[in-house]
Amino acid sequence: MAQFPWLQLAATAFRSTNSGGGSGKFPMSLESKVQGLLLEIFVAVLGLPPHSAYSCLTIALQSSPGLKIMDMEEGKWGKVPKLHGALQVHVGDHLEVLSNGLYKSVVQRAILNCERTRISIVSLMSLGLDEKMGTAKEFVDEQHPKRYKESSFGDFLNSLRQ
Repeated sequence: MAQFPWLQLAATAFRSTNSGGGSGKFPMSLESKVQGLLLEIFVAVLGLPPHSAYSCLTIALQSSPGLKIMDMEEGKWGKVPKLHGALQVHVGDHLEVLSNGLYKSVVQRAILNCERTRISIVSLMSLGLDEKMGTAKEFVDEQHPKRYKESSFGDFLNSLRQ
């Protein structure tokens, strides 16, 4: 895990602080965690607009190319190659908040393929509906002030209704 420090951060975030296994360093209770599984089928008339995942991590398996991610520095979309049997791991919004922006959430979209149907199996790892994600104190100092407010998936859903 040393070459993937964000994975260590996510693993620590998912350890329960009350089970004796957690570090107790994070400012939120982590008793209720959520793993959602989505099956996305993209036919020739549908795609998916640009978005980031409101989760800690997203793990995806795609049947064919069609996923693009935004290179935020250059402002350009890049194709994600389909590697047979490979799982893609994407940093989500909650990990960006937890790390105070050190690890950036992936902005992605799915494009149309008029020749074949594209299927994605997606697993989203996150906190419970009302569990608040906040910035870990280890990522805040004088040079790096807190950049995000605490929020939950429920807060996100409520903002969509407004």
